[in-house]
Amino acid sequence: MLQGMRQIYSLIGAADILGNPVGLVTNLGVGVKDFFYEPAAGLVTSPQEFPSVVLKDHASQASLLLQLKGQFKVDYQDLLRELSNPQRVSWI
Repeated sequence: MLQGMRQIYSLIGAADILGNPVGLVTNLGVGVKDFFYEPAAGLVTSPQEFPSVVLKDHASQASLLLQLKGQFKVDYQDLLRELSNPQRVSWI
């Protein structure tokens, strides 16, 4: 039963028409990790330098937004590709 549910979730998660929700969650996780990990590592390394690490290293903060932007772009392109193929949208 549990294995069957996992397979169903896997199929739904990989469905192109949905835009690859598994990829979205994965990329979101990478962005969130970068968003919190980099400032925390700077705080542990040198608490006095923490503000400058946060202000200097915008890459970790931008990573979250870039991961989301990139994933939504891919999902949108996949959705348009799926909808432009009449054989694959026979369910509409």
